[in-house]
Amino acid sequence: MTDLTSVSIETTSGTLTLDYLEDSGLAYSDQYTWFWNQDGEETPLDTDLAEDLVSTVTGLTRNACVDYQADEDSLGTYGPDIPADPIYETQETPATFVLELGDYDGDTCYARISGSSMVYRVDGTVADTLLAAKGEDLLPQDVVLMDWSDVTSVEINLDGTTYSLEKTVQEETDEDGNTTETYVYQLDG
Repeated sequence: MTDLTSVSIETTSGTLTLDYLEDSGLAYSDQYTWFWNQDGEETPLDTDLAEDLVSTVTGLTRNACVDYQADEDSLGTYGPDIPADPIYETQETPATFVLELGDYDGDTCYARISGSSMVYRVDGTVADTLLAAKGEDLLPQDVVLMDWSDVTSVEINLDGTTYSLEKTVQEETDEDGNTTETYVYQLDG
């Protein structure tokens, strides 16, 4: 899972595809690494939100094995999605990993790796999270995502007039010898 490059979540309402594209040049900032792939168009996503969703998939814990050798006849007892369409799929290069989720059983959900005869119980909140996942919910909320410590000045254009703010760093040392830096922005000194 450390080389994960894409995650697709397929539900009855559609497919959500997330691509991991480091240093892609697809956004104004390289701090965006996860993108929402909509028919080949990549939209940058909030990194923390996307990684939380991906970790729901990659950190999946199997609570118990409920059937070690499920055959085609018994698979249907665990839900219509086993062995039907996968709920989500993670793709590694060159391998593909597909997990199928079935019916809920209390606070757990039946699951299996596609093609396997082993059926497990997993935490039902995993299925809830995946079924509710929407690209819109993963969009960044930052106005500008950048490393503000690298900014030396800001220009503001207001009603046709340009104002330049210069940034300086002021250091203060307390009684214990701890130094803190404070950013100060000044307009015309």
